[in-house]
Amino acid sequence: MKVILREDVKNLGTTGQIVDVKAGYARNFLLPQKLVQIATPKVVKNWELGAARRAKKIASELEDAKTAAAKLEGIVLPYQND
Repeated sequence: MKVILREDVKNLGTTGQIVDVKAGYARNFLLPQKLVQIATPKVVKNWELGAARRAKKIASELEDAKTAAAKLEGIVLPYQND
C-alpha cells in the first residue's frame, strides 16, 4: 500500500515521502496514529501544492528570523548580582 508520510517515521522516511508499506502496518499502526495518508492521486497532488506553500512559508520565517537576529546583534544586557 502506498502512503504519504505526514511526519518523520523512524526506519521508514521523512515527511512528504511516498513509501510502500504492508497494508496491515498502515491500517493497524500508521493510520490510527495519523502518521500517514493513503497516496491517492488527489492526495498526492494536494501534497505537491502544499509543498510549494510550505517552502514559501519557511523562507519567509527564515527571513524574519534573520531580521530579528540582526536587530539583537550587539545588544549587551547588564548583569546584576544581588
